Amino acid sequence: MKFKSLLIIGLIFAMAFALGLSVRAEAPRPSPEEVWLSGLRTALQNDTTDANEYIEGVYEDEHFARNLEDNLEGLGYDVTFVVVLEFDGITLLWVPLLEIRYSEDYAVIVNPRTDDIVTAVYDGDGDGVTETLVNPHLTAVSIWLDYLVATGLGNDGWYLIFVFDDYETVRLVDTTVGSKTWEELEKDLKENKVNEREYVEHTYDCDDFSRDLEAALEPLHYRVTIKLIFWKVWNQTAGRYDVKGHAVVNVYLKDGVVLTIEPQTDEDVTTIFDGDGDGTVEGWRPAGHIEAQLDLIDWWLIICGGSDGYFLIFTYEDFGDIPFPLDPVAPPVKPPEDPPVDEDPPVDPVKPPEDPPVDEDPPVDPVKPPEDPPEG
Repeated sequence: MKFKSLLIIGLIFAMAFALGLSVRAEAPRPSPEEVWLSGLRTALQNDTTDANEYIEGVYEDEHFARNLEDNLEGLGYDVTFVVVLEFDGITLLWVPLLEIRYSEDYAVIVNPRTDDIVTAVYDGDGDGVTETLVNPHLTAVSIWLDYLVATGLGNDGWYLIFVFDDYETVRLVDTTVGSKTWEELEKDLKENKVNEREYVEHTYDCDDFSRDLEAALEPLHYRVTIKLIFWKVWNQTAGRYDVKGHAVVNVYLKDGVVLTIEPQTDEDVTTIFDGDGDGTVEGWRPAGHIEAQLDLIDWWLIICGGSDGYFLIFTYEDFGDIPFPLDPVAPPVKPPEDPPVDEDPPVDPVKPPEDPPVDEDPPVDPVKPPEDPPEG
């Protein structure tokens, strides 16, 4: 009996042991992505970048991202630099992040100041995927930024997300500068004489001066852009705002100096059109959605405000890129009407020539009789 009891107990233990092995065998193993993600979390935890002190203007969000990028790449991770932008109706907000990629199909986005994985946070349209624009051309960046400000929408819902190969390759604005100095520009402005031309309203005015100054400076190896500036003025008589406009040029000089020049006087007017007082005349690079009609420019400026304080400024690489006429278009001249033409014009009757009169008995010339010979 005792033997049977021991046998039964042994069988119970054996069954329990076998069952335990079966349960352990059926437990899912972590996927390669999960193993990789666990290792990444450990690397982030051991990294000390997030312990650095934030100092405005000295060590900010982009510096956290830059340093963490370098550290993770040193550990063999595939890291790219992410810039997320959002427009809240007043301010263009941005945050630098990092994308760490395991494979072509799997990557996560990390906040370098907190080490948190925030991939789902920036899924702006909620479709489960954080869409990004990889290494965009500067023109595409400008078009997307204009669209974001105009509509509040980016490429992923309300977020506009750019990915760059490295911190050093990030380009959100055109930083192209020239090699010329202010002294050289002063000399060349005096020599080109554009400012001495006669102003003729709607015929040769501010936009024509700007076009010709651009044409005069670019062959001298200056980088010049056209700026169209709009602002609103209260019309007391009409009880409404009127929108005024002006055209000037930006000239890019050595050491990153950018000056706004009034072509009619050759003066530096940067401070005049620096609406927010930050030392730069900011302008949007339109994609065609804002300035499709001049009335829409008026509405945008009065309702939404400007791009630089109270100024709404559009920047064009070349005068020929401006998509709408800057001077009033004269109505077409109606050509003079041709005189009416009768289908069957009257024909003047032609009087037939008269036949010469015919006498019934025409006169007969008398025949003079021969004279008699003289008598001899």
